[in-house]
Amino acid sequence: MVAEKSGPSFASILTIVSIVMYTGGFVRIELEFNKQKDKIHQLESAVESMKTSNDDIAQVNTILRNRRSDYSTNNKTENKRTSHETFTPGKLVSELRQKLCQSNTDRGCQGLPGPPGPPGPRGERGKRGRSGSKGKTGNKGDNGIIGPPGRSGKQGIMGPPGWKGETGLKGEKGDTGTAGMKGAKGEPGESIAAPTVAVSPAKMTVNESKTTSFQCSVSGNPKPVSTWSKLEGKSEKILSATTDGKLILANAAGSDSGVYKCSASNILGQQAQALVHLVVNVHPRISLNPGPRHAIQGSNFTLPICHVTGYPTPVVTWKKSSGLLAQGRVRYNNSMFQILQVRKEDSEFYICSAENLLGRVEKKTLLVVVSLPRFTSKPPSKIVSILNCTMRLNCSAIGDPQPIITWRKQEGQLPVGRSQQINGSLVITNLQQSDAGNYICTATSASVLDVEAVTTLEIQKGEIIFENYNC
Repeated sequence: MVAEKSGPSFASILTIVSIVMYTGGFVRIELEFNKQKDKIHQLESAVESMKTSNDDIAQVNTILRNRRSDYSTNNKTENKRTSHETFTPGKLVSELRQKLCQSNTDRGCQGLPGPPGPPGPRGERGKRGRSGSKGKTGNKGDNGIIGPPGRSGKQGIMGPPGWKGETGLKGEKGDTGTAGMKGAKGEPGESIAAPTVAVSPAKMTVNESKTTSFQCSVSGNPKPVSTWSKLEGKSEKILSATTDGKLILANAAGSDSGVYKCSASNILGQQAQALVHLVVNVHPRISLNPGPRHAIQGSNFTLPICHVTGYPTPVVTWKKSSGLLAQGRVRYNNSMFQILQVRKEDSEFYICSAENLLGRVEKKTLLVVVSLPRFTSKPPSKIVSILNCTMRLNCSAIGDPQPIITWRKQEGQLPVGRSQQINGSLVITNLQQSDAGNYICTATSASVLDVEAVTTLEIQKGEIIFENYNC
């Protein structure tokens, strides 16, 4: 298993960087000393060129010797000095110039340096150094001092009320107090009176679906209590009313017509009452079977009853939807309408009308006059046949409307799969002994009027030849 290669640690990098920085610092100091030595040599050359006295030269040499000793001392203690104690060549030149001027008062000295020249152009921006490695996260500091308490919050919503406590024990009865002073004599009270009742109006007529009311006023001492009721034969139906004794009937109907009673009573046990009458006018209404109804030609026929309701009692009339009623052959009395010896032309819609002061309504019923079907051909009353033969029974009829011919077997059913009806005739094939019995031919007009003809079928064995034999 190959071990993974790890990079240099942060401590190693930090040590290398520190060594490089210190080395750079020493090199820089050495360069600075070389520059200072060059400037001293320049000063010495300048002093030699100047025509000074022996004293001045000796004085300059003394200053230079002193400065050289200072340089050696500064070289040994440079790392211990602070930034403001660093030696500068400009300072040395100014000191030399001051000493020379003081010793040579008869010659002038060089003036002060002129103002600094304008700044040179700005150099190009150096490349950005590499980012250092991220240091380790320091340990979490201790918690700070707890701050002062915050402001109080708003008051919360009131909670539900608590359970009601148990009722405490009843205290002991206190002592009877002293009797108070006798009060003044009161005024005489009202006299007792039996209840009386007054109603208004005594009679009321109103149209249906309207609202009406009756007022019941009572008096007496003590004040009586009033009630409303409706008289229904020998019984009474109690009704609700307002506190001031008013009976209100909203959306009045015909069933609200009748007699109403207001009663009043008090603690004396006596009772007073008054009656009112209500009449409700009701729109006419009709109930009539729309038909159709079928009548046999030549017979007397009564149309369905026309049931009429309403108040005041409606006037009932009959009419034919087209044309006039048959003169001399019609009888009617309000709801009933009869036609004598009906004819084909009497087939029509007949209209029943009902009218009172609130309006008029109509309804109609249909009458259809038909003639009784009549056989033009019917089977014999009896027929005899033998086994395995085929039997055919003919039957036809006329009428208005044209009758429909149907066959059936009395107390049984037609043979399944061996019988069929062809143009009114019944055909049975492969006769069996079970086929014996009565067969009925029915001619029906308008699905309500019919006539019948019955034939008896006998099944015998062997060959039999006589009248009404069929095979």
